[in-house]
Amino acid sequence: MIALGVPEPALPVIQGTIFAIASMAWLAVRQIWAPQNAAVSVGQVDPSRANHMRMRRLLSGAVVLAVAGGAGVATSAFTAPAEVRHVLRDVIIPPFNVHDYPSALQSFRGYVRDDAEETLFTVRGLPKGARIRLASMDEFDGQVINVVDGGPGSSSAFSPIRSNMSPDAEGLPVTLQVDVGKYSGVWVPNAGDVSEFDFAGDDADELRRSTYYSSGSGTAVSTTGIGKGDSYAVQTTIPATPTDEQIGEAAFGTVRLPKNENVPEELTSLAAETVSEAETPIEQRGRWRPSSLRTASSVTDLRVRSSRGQGTPQNASRP
Repeated sequence: MIALGVPEPALPVIQGTIFAIASMAWLAVRQIWAPQNAAVSVGQVDPSRANHMRMRRLLSGAVVLAVAGGAGVATSAFTAPAEVRHVLRDVIIPPFNVHDYPSALQSFRGYVRDDAEETLFTVRGLPKGARIRLASMDEFDGQVINVVDGGPGSSSAFSPIRSNMSPDAEGLPVTLQVDVGKYSGVWVPNAGDVSEFDFAGDDADELRRSTYYSSGSGTAVSTTGIGKGDSYAVQTTIPATPTDEQIGEAAFGTVRLPKNENVPEELTSLAAETVSEAETPIEQRGRWRPSSLRTASSVTDLRVRSSRGQGTPQNASRP
């Protein structure tokens, strides 16, 4: 096990040569600095003979270095170890940080503007009226909508995918089959409370190892990204959609909200004006449903157009 290093050695011959030259230079310097304890003082030796001896030592050292270097190069192919180098960087995996990737809303705008008529991906098994989720986001810094960095349980808390990721999910259990078309990116389309991802294809193992899921936001991210030709199955539970009456009678839950910073004054004025005539919280929420206010939403979703219901292929082409 190598603590600090790389799996493949980088220019070992050059490194060895530099090390040998540095070692000889250091030994020569130490010899100069060391006190002279010779039985005969150098001053008692003929100067021409002393110069001849120094030159002879230099030439001898150069010859030894050349012979040793040549022998090392000639035998390196036969003496190189056949076993794999084990380094710590292959064992220790750095923690996943969702903030290392661009906001899903940036690519979403491009899909709406440039790919409105393209088939991004096809979903089978999705109940009628359900949604496909690209990412859920809950923080806006005045410029970019992103996820809040709130620690475990927050929307930024991701873990490697596994089985039974949502054991307490309630609703309709379904199996979705997703076939990727023109869509490409790190955000993995899914729906509901996902229990398991099952990737298919030649890169299934790579996608499985590189995919992370946040149960707090229902968002999945693949660090290697997915693209055209990829396919996977999603074991998930689609929760029932509560009515406005049920929401109005429900008790308030505990929600960790990010601190509002750099929020444009125009957005504050727009929010106040939009809900000014609403009398209840449900009515205020309903005021934010028009498509003209869609860009202010903190959740980036793709609506899946369907007219047939569960088991019917559905193409996600526009929001």
